[in-house]
Amino acid sequence: VLLGRWWLGERLSSAAIAMFTVAMTGSVVMLWDHDIGWPWPHGMADWLALTASIAFSINNVLARKLGSVSLGVKIGVVWWGVVITAILVLLWQQAPIPAVSLYVWTGAWFLGWLGIVTMTIAVLYGVGKMPVYRSSVIMLFELVIAALAAWWLTDETMSIQEWLGGGLILLAAYGVAKYEA
Repeated sequence: VLLGRWWLGERLSSAAIAMFTVAMTGSVVMLWDHDIGWPWPHGMADWLALTASIAFSINNVLARKLGSVSLGVKIGVVWWGVVITAILVLLWQQAPIPAVSLYVWTGAWFLGWLGIVTMTIAVLYGVGKMPVYRSSVIMLFELVIAALAAWWLTDETMSIQEWLGGGLILLAAYGVAKYEA
Protein backbone atom coordinates (compact mmCIF):
# COMPACT_ATOMS: atom_id res chain seq x y z
CA VAL A 1 0.00 0.00 0.00
CA LEU A 2 2.84 2.38 0.83
CA LEU A 3 4.63 1.48 -2.41
CA GLY A 4 1.41 2.16 -4.33
CA ARG A 5 1.21 5.56 -2.67
CA TRP A 6 4.87 6.41 -3.30
CA TRP A 7 5.42 4.91 -6.76
CA LEU A 8 1.98 5.28 -8.29
CA GLY A 9 0.67 8.31 -6.45
CA GLU A 10 -2.45 6.39 -5.44
CA ARG A 11 -4.66 8.35 -3.09
CA LEU A 12 -5.70 6.49 0.00
CA SER A 13 -9.07 7.28 1.48
CA SER A 14 -9.65 6.85 5.20
CA ALA A 15 -11.78 3.77 4.37
CA ALA A 16 -8.92 2.22 2.35
CA ILE A 17 -6.45 2.86 5.18
CA ALA A 18 -8.90 1.42 7.71
CA MET A 19 -9.52 -1.76 5.69
CA PHE A 20 -5.79 -2.24 5.08
CA THR A 21 -5.16 -1.84 8.81
CA VAL A 22 -7.89 -4.39 9.64
CA ALA A 23 -6.43 -6.84 7.10
CA MET A 24 -2.87 -6.43 8.40
CA THR A 25 -4.10 -6.85 11.97
CA GLY A 26 -5.82 -10.06 10.88
CA SER A 27 -2.63 -11.37 9.30
CA VAL A 28 -0.61 -10.61 12.43
CA VAL A 29 -3.24 -12.32 14.60
CA MET A 30 -3.20 -15.38 12.30
CA LEU A 31 0.57 -15.65 12.02
CA TRP A 32 1.78 -14.59 15.46
CA ASP A 33 3.37 -17.38 17.45
CA HIS A 34 4.26 -16.47 21.02
CA ASP A 35 6.89 -19.24 21.06
CA ILE A 36 8.88 -17.40 18.39
CA GLY A 37 8.61 -13.99 20.05
CA TRP A 38 10.95 -11.11 19.33
CA PRO A 39 13.25 -10.28 17.65
CA TRP A 40 11.77 -11.40 14.40
CA PRO A 41 13.02 -12.40 11.88
CA HIS A 42 15.73 -14.40 13.56
CA GLY A 43 16.54 -17.33 11.26
CA MET A 44 17.37 -17.91 7.60
CA ALA A 45 13.87 -19.18 6.81
CA ASP A 46 12.33 -16.03 8.33
CA TRP A 47 14.65 -13.78 6.34
CA LEU A 48 13.94 -15.64 3.10
CA ALA A 49 10.18 -15.44 3.74
CA LEU A 50 10.38 -11.72 4.50
CA THR A 51 12.51 -11.09 1.41
CA ALA A 52 10.08 -13.06 -0.76
CA SER A 53 7.16 -11.10 0.65
CA ILE A 54 8.82 -7.76 -0.07
CA ALA A 55 9.79 -8.88 -3.58
CA PHE A 56 6.21 -10.04 -4.22
CA SER A 57 4.89 -6.65 -3.07
CA ILE A 58 7.32 -4.81 -5.33
CA ASN A 59 6.34 -7.10 -8.21
CA ASN A 60 2.64 -6.35 -7.70
CA VAL A 61 3.16 -2.59 -7.62
CA LEU A 62 5.44 -2.70 -10.67
CA ALA A 63 2.84 -4.78 -12.54
CA ARG A 64 0.46 -1.86 -12.08
CA LYS A 65 3.05 0.84 -12.78
CA LEU A 66 4.17 -0.85 -16.00
CA GLY A 67 0.64 -1.14 -17.36
CA SER A 68 1.79 -0.50 -20.93
CA VAL A 69 4.23 -3.45 -20.85
CA SER A 70 2.75 -6.66 -22.26
CA LEU A 71 1.64 -9.41 -19.91
CA GLY A 72 4.04 -11.83 -21.64
CA VAL A 73 7.05 -9.66 -20.83
CA LYS A 74 5.94 -9.31 -17.20
CA ILE A 75 5.50 -13.08 -16.87
CA GLY A 76 8.90 -13.73 -18.44
CA VAL A 77 10.65 -11.29 -16.12
CA VAL A 78 8.96 -12.79 -13.05
CA TRP A 79 9.84 -16.34 -14.06
CA TRP A 80 13.46 -15.56 -14.91
CA GLY A 81 13.75 -13.66 -11.63
CA VAL A 82 12.46 -16.68 -9.72
CA VAL A 83 14.76 -19.09 -11.57
CA ILE A 84 17.86 -16.93 -11.08
CA THR A 85 17.06 -16.31 -7.41
CA ALA A 86 16.44 -20.02 -6.78
CA ILE A 87 19.73 -20.97 -8.45
CA LEU A 88 21.65 -18.37 -6.43
CA VAL A 89 20.11 -19.52 -3.13
CA LEU A 90 20.81 -23.18 -3.95
CA LEU A 91 24.42 -22.37 -4.83
CA TRP A 92 24.83 -20.23 -1.71
CA GLN A 93 23.40 -22.95 0.53
CA GLN A 94 25.30 -25.63 -1.41
CA ALA A 95 22.13 -27.71 -1.35
CA PRO A 96 22.18 -30.96 -3.31
CA ILE A 97 19.41 -31.76 -5.77
CA PRO A 98 17.04 -34.04 -3.86
CA ALA A 99 16.85 -37.68 -4.85
CA VAL A 100 13.19 -38.17 -5.69
CA SER A 101 11.34 -40.45 -8.05
CA LEU A 102 10.31 -39.62 -11.59
CA TYR A 103 6.72 -39.61 -10.32
CA VAL A 104 7.54 -36.74 -7.93
CA TRP A 105 9.42 -34.77 -10.63
CA THR A 106 6.50 -35.26 -13.03
CA GLY A 107 3.99 -34.16 -10.41
CA ALA A 108 6.09 -31.10 -9.59
CA TRP A 109 6.36 -30.23 -13.28
CA PHE A 110 2.58 -30.48 -13.82
CA LEU A 111 1.84 -28.53 -10.64
CA GLY A 112 4.29 -25.88 -11.78
CA TRP A 113 2.88 -25.53 -15.25
CA LEU A 114 -0.79 -25.94 -14.46
CA GLY A 115 -0.91 -24.29 -11.06
CA ILE A 116 1.93 -21.84 -10.66
CA VAL A 117 1.94 -20.52 -14.24
CA THR A 118 -1.83 -20.06 -14.15
CA MET A 119 -1.55 -18.30 -10.80
CA THR A 120 1.22 -16.02 -12.05
CA ILE A 121 -0.77 -15.01 -15.13
CA ALA A 122 -3.88 -14.36 -13.03
CA VAL A 123 -2.00 -12.35 -10.41
CA LEU A 124 -0.10 -10.21 -12.91
CA TYR A 125 -3.26 -9.56 -14.90
CA GLY A 126 -5.34 -8.80 -11.81
CA VAL A 127 -2.92 -6.57 -9.92
CA GLY A 128 -2.25 -4.62 -13.08
CA LYS A 129 -5.93 -3.66 -13.25
CA MET A 130 -6.76 -2.64 -9.67
CA PRO A 131 -5.49 -0.20 -7.06
CA VAL A 132 -2.68 -1.54 -4.87
CA TYR A 133 -4.63 -1.12 -1.63
CA ARG A 134 -7.37 -3.41 -2.97
CA SER A 135 -5.02 -6.06 -4.33
CA SER A 136 -3.04 -6.07 -1.07
CA VAL A 137 -6.16 -6.88 0.95
CA ILE A 138 -7.17 -9.56 -1.56
CA MET A 139 -3.66 -11.08 -1.39
CA LEU A 140 -3.96 -11.43 2.39
CA PHE A 141 -7.00 -13.62 1.73
CA GLU A 142 -4.41 -16.23 0.73
CA LEU A 143 -3.70 -16.75 4.44
CA VAL A 144 -7.32 -17.66 5.05
CA ILE A 145 -7.34 -20.14 2.16
CA ALA A 146 -4.03 -21.69 3.28
CA ALA A 147 -5.32 -22.15 6.84
CA LEU A 148 -8.60 -23.66 5.64
CA ALA A 149 -6.76 -25.97 3.21
CA ALA A 150 -4.41 -27.16 5.97
CA TRP A 151 -7.40 -27.80 8.22
CA TRP A 152 -9.38 -29.59 5.51
CA LEU A 153 -6.59 -31.57 3.83
CA THR A 154 -4.49 -32.51 6.86
CA ASP A 155 -5.00 -33.28 10.50
CA GLU A 156 -4.31 -29.69 11.59
CA THR A 157 -6.84 -27.91 13.72
CA MET A 158 -7.83 -24.26 13.45
CA SER A 159 -7.20 -22.28 16.61
CA ILE A 160 -9.40 -19.43 17.77
CA GLN A 161 -6.48 -17.16 16.89
CA GLU A 162 -6.58 -18.33 13.26
CA TRP A 163 -10.37 -18.00 13.07
CA LEU A 164 -10.19 -14.47 14.51
CA GLY A 165 -7.37 -13.38 12.20
CA GLY A 166 -9.09 -14.91 9.18
CA GLY A 167 -12.32 -13.17 10.15
CA LEU A 168 -10.55 -9.81 10.25
CA ILE A 169 -9.07 -10.42 6.79
CA LEU A 170 -12.51 -11.37 5.43
CA LEU A 171 -14.02 -8.28 7.06
CA ALA A 172 -11.39 -6.11 5.37
CA ALA A 173 -11.99 -7.74 1.97
CA TYR A 174 -15.73 -7.17 2.38
CA GLY A 175 -15.08 -3.58 3.45
CA VAL A 176 -12.96 -2.85 0.39
CA ALA A 177 -15.61 -4.37 -1.91
CA LYS A 178 -18.44 -2.51 -0.15
CA TYR A 179 -16.56 0.79 -0.16
CA GLU A 180 -16.00 0.58 -3.91
CA ALA A 181 -19.52 -0.60 -4.78
